[in-house]
Amino acid sequence: MQDPRSIVAAMTVEEKAAQMMFVGFHGAEMPQQYAEWIERTGLGGIILFTRNVKSVEQTRTLTDAIQAAGARSRHALPLAVGIDQEGGTVVRLSEAAGYTHLPSNMALGAAGDAALAYRAARVMAAEMRAVGINWNLAPALDVNNNAQNPVIGVRSYGALPDLVSRLGSAAVLGYQAGGVAACAKHFPGHGDTAVDSHAALPIIRHQRDRLDEVELAPFREAIAVSVDSIMTAHVFFPALETEEGRPATLSRNVITGLLRQELKYEGIITTDCLEMKAIANTYSPEQTALMAVEAGIDVLLVSHTWEKQQAMFRALVEAVHSGRITEERLTESAYRIVRMKLARAMGANLPAPVGCAEHKALALEVARQAVTVAWGADQLPLPKRVLMVLPRAVWFAQVEDSRTVLADFIDGLRSAGIEAESVDCPLDMQGVSVDDLARGAGPGGTVVFGAAGAARNPAQAEVAAALAAAGCRVVVVARRLPYDLNAFPAAVAGIACYDDSPPMQRALAEVLTGQLQASGRLPV
Repeated sequence: MQDPRSIVAAMTVEEKAAQMMFVGFHGAEMPQQYAEWIERTGLGGIILFTRNVKSVEQTRTLTDAIQAAGARSRHALPLAVGIDQEGGTVVRLSEAAGYTHLPSNMALGAAGDAALAYRAARVMAAEMRAVGINWNLAPALDVNNNAQNPVIGVRSYGALPDLVSRLGSAAVLGYQAGGVAACAKHFPGHGDTAVDSHAALPIIRHQRDRLDEVELAPFREAIAVSVDSIMTAHVFFPALETEEGRPATLSRNVITGLLRQELKYEGIITTDCLEMKAIANTYSPEQTALMAVEAGIDVLLVSHTWEKQQAMFRALVEAVHSGRITEERLTESAYRIVRMKLARAMGANLPAPVGCAEHKALALEVARQAVTVAWGADQLPLPKRVLMVLPRAVWFAQVEDSRTVLADFIDGLRSAGIEAESVDCPLDMQGVSVDDLARGAGPGGTVVFGAAGAARNPAQAEVAAALAAAGCRVVVVARRLPYDLNAFPAAVAGIACYDDSPPMQRALAEVLTGQLQASGRLPV
């Protein structure tokens, strides 16, 4: 391996600053201005989203073009090519584009098997490296102990610090064994918030002893297994930061004092996207860049806007020339980034099958171990005729990918000989007639109610209660958040399946038809 220190020592200020930039763009091809930027100064990395991914071959062509531009830069360094491939509701490499869709972290939490979490991460890593993606911005190590959390939810392994620590560290080892840099997020914890940091600044007011016991525990475990990178949370912690309203991402007390000095973390520290409103509502791009680097951040993640990316890059360079930030400070971060790139051989291709039968079998294994019957196991299997009421679960947080297809679930019921009629409804149930649904179910009939965001859409529970009062047997399925089950006390059975992924839909159908005995346990 080349010596990263000698490479960084030969860099200009502009080249060091460029290594600290991790940026996104729109479209299935890299815009020319990004190729020119890479060739001129090098660049830390590119983050891909669903908007950039159309197929397996197209993704590989895109990452090849990114690395070719890096090879034309003065130091010929590879780029980190990152993505949020968490499983479940946050999946940029989708089944529709040819990849394997793994269930969510909370599904793995319900299965409770660290070895399974490791294997799932290895499969995702293999498929990412096969198309030139070398840095997964996962796993989320937030302990989701707030049922009202609008942005974490099933992205977490659960509500118990020990469970999150055990499965999260297994996933870190799985990603990195597969040649992909892992990223533990969102430090020091985003699980006990009721605000989405994409929209505003959340605040967690717990005292330090509680943070040590709950929020910080999974990150300590990730550090112990040498996680390559840690992503910060745009959350204000009064117990950690004295300046009112300063988010952890911009807090030297949190980044340098807690993470670097107290927890002894030596890897890369990256921000979450700096265009999120928890940051952007208060600080300009230039302020954000300088405050983050002064706090101790290595990588500035700017996912969407060329002008903001350029403003932050220029602000870093100008701050060194003006003396506000020392060149040595940039050298420290550039060294960590180059060191990781070389250690993970980020410019190399690691061929592997993508979307293959073996990988899909593992995804189904996870799903089968995850489906949880919270109550009413004696009400299964379903009778031969059911009415399915399916509110449209489209998009609950900006980070999620929008998916509404439930074909595997419906087909699974029908293939087992169940006459399943489905009724598609809006989330708020507007325009839905309980009388029509009850007639459709028939006297004493069974209704499978696919709850989706029921806590925020109380009309779902009202409709289900009215159907129960009309004599229907209501079986409620929490299609994402298991907390939704709390809204349906009149249901004869309550089942959690943690996401709408194709394997989870299939496993759910197997449980409802008696082909599979559910073994998952509620992780919240």
